[in-house]
Amino acid sequence: MNSLNLWALILISCNIMVSGNTTNRNSQIMTTNDDKSAVRIQIYYSPLSTNAINLLRAHRDGQASGIYAMVNTAATAPTTVKYTLDVDFIPWGTATRTVVQNKFAYQCQNNDAECKGTRLHACIARGRISQYTNFNKYRMVMCTTAGTDWTTNPLANLETCATSTNQIDGDGPLLTTCAAEASVDGNGYLDETMGATIALNHDMTEPVVVINGVVNTAAVANLKNQVCLAIATANRPATECTGVVDPTPVKSKVNVQLYYTPFAQKSIDLIALNAEGNARGVYSLIKDQLAENAQVKYDINFEYIPWGRATKTRTTDDKVQYTCVEGDTDCKATRLHACIEKNHNTLLKAGQQFLMIVCTITEGTWKANPLDKVAFCANKINNVALDNTVLTTCAGKESTDGNAYLNEMFGATSQLNPLITEATDPVVLINGKRNAKALTDLRTEVCYALPPESRPDVCNLPAEPPVCTTPAPVPSSSTDANESTTAAGAAVYVNMFTVVSTIIMVIYNAM
Repeated sequence: MNSLNLWALILISCNIMVSGNTTNRNSQIMTTNDDKSAVRIQIYYSPLSTNAINLLRAHRDGQASGIYAMVNTAATAPTTVKYTLDVDFIPWGTATRTVVQNKFAYQCQNNDAECKGTRLHACIARGRISQYTNFNKYRMVMCTTAGTDWTTNPLANLETCATSTNQIDGDGPLLTTCAAEASVDGNGYLDETMGATIALNHDMTEPVVVINGVVNTAAVANLKNQVCLAIATANRPATECTGVVDPTPVKSKVNVQLYYTPFAQKSIDLIALNAEGNARGVYSLIKDQLAENAQVKYDINFEYIPWGRATKTRTTDDKVQYTCVEGDTDCKATRLHACIEKNHNTLLKAGQQFLMIVCTITEGTWKANPLDKVAFCANKINNVALDNTVLTTCAGKESTDGNAYLNEMFGATSQLNPLITEATDPVVLINGKRNAKALTDLRTEVCYALPPESRPDVCNLPAEPPVCTTPAPVPSSSTDANESTTAAGAAVYVNMFTVVSTIIMVIYNAM
C-alpha cells in the first residue's frame, strides 16, 4: 500500500471515530418519523463477569423488573406501542488483543477460556446468523447467559437456546463453529466489538450501558427505569413505566456581566443590541427564559454593573461625591440603572431588570432625559402601571438607597483587572472571562458558552469542526442516580463497527 492510500485510510478512520464520538446533543429523548420515541440501548460488557451476568439475567423473560416485556412488544407488536426499542450487545469489556508469533491472540477475562463466551456473544450480536432480528439476538444472549453452567461451559446450552428461542435451522452448529478459537469469522466479530469498545472512549468499569448516545450509570442497576425516562412521557407504556417520575432538568447556567458607563456611546450601542428583533443580542433568549412555564434548558444570569469610569471621592467638607462621565449630570443615569439592576423596592419580577434597562436605553430620550421613560418602560415590561416616583426618587442625587446601590457598583467595578478605561469601556464577562467578541455579537458568545444540548434554536451556530486528536470526554462519577454522562461513540445510528475494525486492520497490515 502506498503512503497516499494509507493516509487516506487514516483520515477515513479518524472521521468515522469522530462521527462515532458525536452524541445526541439536543435531548436524550429521540423520535422516529411517526413520532414514536426511539430508544437504543448498547451494553458493553465482559460476558463471564459476575456484574454482566447479573445485569443480563435481570432482563430475561419472566423478570418483572426487567425490560424483556418492552423489548418483546416493540418487536412483535410494534403497532400497539408508541416507542421503538433496540438493544445492541458489545461483548468485549476488559478483554485484550495481542500479537503472538505474528498472529493476533485474544485474552478474555473472568476465566473465559479461549474467549468462547465472548466470541459466542460476538457471533450472535454481530450477525453471524443473518436471519436473526434484533429481538432474536436479544433472546439468544439472554438464554445462553441464563444457563447455570454459563461460566464453566458457555456453549453448553447453545443448541437448546437456538432451538427453543429462534427456530432457525442450523444456527446452533453455525454459532458453535463461530465461537471456536480458530474461527476467522468469530475473531473478526471480536475485532468489531473491540473496535466498538475502544470507540466508546470510556473507562471500562464494566458493564457500561449507553442509552441514546449517553452513558447512563444508573441504568446498570435500574435499566427499566432509565429506558422509561428515555421515552417521551406521552409515549410510555402505562404498565411497564408505572411510577416513573421525570427528574427535574438541570439547566445550563451562563453568567453574563456588563460593566459600563451608561452614557458612553459604545455602552448604549451594546445594550441596544439586546432590543427585540436584533439577531446579535440575547433578548429572545432572556424573554423565553422569563416566560411562564418556560421549557428552556438554560439559565442566563445577566447582570448590569453601571459604573464604568465614574469616580467616588470626598469633598473638602468630607462628603462623598460621585462623578459620572459622558455628561451624566449628578449620575442620574448611572444611579437609575443601579436602582433597576438591584430591583429597588422589588418592583420588577425576577429577571425583568434586563428588559427594563434595554427599554430605557432604546426609547430615544435616554441621554437628554434618562428619567423620562421610566414609568413607560416599567409598564411595558411588567404590564403594571408603577408609581413613576419610586425609581426616579431612587435615581436622585441625595437618594440614600440610590447611593448605596452606586457603592455596590463601584465596589464590583473596582475588582476588574485590568481596570476599565475609556478604550475598554464597556467590558463584558461571560462566566468570569472577558469577551471582546461579545461587544458586537453577544448572542453568539452566550450561545457558545452553553453546552450544545442546552442551546435553543435561535443560537443557530455553525457546526464546530471535529478534531480527530481531541479525546472524547471521560465522564466523571456522580452521586446523582439519574445523572447521565455524555459518552462518545454511541449516538451514530449506523453499523460502523465493521468498517472501523476493517480499516484498523488494513492500516496495521500496511505498516
